[in-house]
Amino acid sequence: MRNFTLLACAFLFSISVHAQFSAGNKLIGGNLYFTGANNSSSASPGTEQQTSFAAFDLSLMRFRTPASLAGFGLSAGYSRYRTTDGTIPFDTYSSGYNFGAFFNWTRLEPLASRFYMALTGSVNAQYNFGQIDNSSSVQYTHYNGYSTAVAGALGVWYSMHPRLLFTCDLNNLITLAYSHNVHDSYSGATLVTAKQSSFTFRSGLGGFSLNNLSVGIRYLLK
Repeated sequence: MRNFTLLACAFLFSISVHAQFSAGNKLIGGNLYFTGANNSSSASPGTEQQTSFAAFDLSLMRFRTPASLAGFGLSAGYSRYRTTDGTIPFDTYSSGYNFGAFFNWTRLEPLASRFYMALTGSVNAQYNFGQIDNSSSVQYTHYNGYSTAVAGALGVWYSMHPRLLFTCDLNNLITLAYSHNVHDSYSGATLVTAKQSSFTFRSGLGGFSLNNLSVGIRYLLK
């Protein structure tokens, strides 16, 4: 009975303790991003497209007030696509990498004793490169480029420990981006270069997908 009482007290203490933030505290941590899809057409001959994307970022943030913080970080990612088209005798492959840096600002609002709503704004820049080819090896394309974006995210942060937080964020709440890419296409001895620049605006308000979520861990430095 005594052991049970001690365990119960320890449990109640653990669920009542949560992170306490003060101006000047720092958070170090990162996020993981995963995306995967397999889309196919029922028409004959059909088309199938497989996509996958994985990325991570590391950041350091500082509390300006107990409810707001700002910081910077670095990111890296890898993407791969494969398209099978029944109308052509080969598959198309694409693989690429991206590396970037960002600045972000987060506002925290308490939801419960251990939960916080996080509203984050960020400015980022990325460099990307990769190759597109096909199974026939007749033609391939090298590409590289850069992009800049202003983005907003909405998430929930959970205090697992006085110094440890688990985070889950919806990344595509709103995004305004500019990108510039150069494609060098080779077919035998022939080289064709194409350049493309574009502005895009995306919003996740119209729908929800698990592919748009990132999960992360933050450690509080006093």
